[in-house]
Amino acid sequence: MSNVKTLLIAAIMAGASGNLTLLYGQTYSHDPAKMNQITVGETGEGVLTPDLYYQLLHSDYRKNAQSENKSLLRTSAYMAAYPQVKYSEDIDSVMQSRCSTETLNMADRTAGITDLAWASESDKLTEKLDAMHANIERLFAMGVNLQIREQWVQKYNMLYSGIEIIRSAYLSNAERKRQYLQIYSQVCRSNELLVKHIASINRASQTAELLRRSSETTPAAANKGNVVSESLRSWKTAIK
Repeated sequence: MSNVKTLLIAAIMAGASGNLTLLYGQTYSHDPAKMNQITVGETGEGVLTPDLYYQLLHSDYRKNAQSENKSLLRTSAYMAAYPQVKYSEDIDSVMQSRCSTETLNMADRTAGITDLAWASESDKLTEKLDAMHANIERLFAMGVNLQIREQWVQKYNMLYSGIEIIRSAYLSNAERKRQYLQIYSQVCRSNELLVKHIASINRASQTAELLRRSSETTPAAANKGNVVSESLRSWKTAIK
């Protein structure tokens, strides 16, 4: 069995060596017709052969092959593309300029350490927001109606959220400053209204307390009709 395998391997090797000998033993075979076809197609020079073959089967190609060669097409393409070099250079310059400008815009508009507007306006904004928050806490301590308290809490949250949105937005420092100042004026107005509301509640409470004390110390004054009648009688007596 081993002898059979050895003979088969030897036969295969012998056949392979014979094929290699045939492969490398071939000589160059010149084909004038194929060379003429390639020459005409590339440069337009030469003649297509055999002529009868092209007349019968490729007559249209035979008529235009020399005038539509690749060399003419390459020259035409180069002449058409050359004027575009200047345009491409101009476009490249414009795009580079835009890239530089946008890089500066990104540095100016990106939130973070470049937010110079917040650095200059944060102290007074924070101070006013803290004052408003403290006044809202006073409403809770005074026992004001829950609905009124929630309205003021929502207004405070709206202003605070507006500041956070501006801080994270893609805006220039000039636009950020304008927005911060606008919110600052809104916080001031809201806080003024809140202070007036607290003051009116305090006055109402003080007035109610005074009336209560007055009614306790002067029982006769509790009857307003008697007080008015007594005053009118005294006035008439005085003018007689």
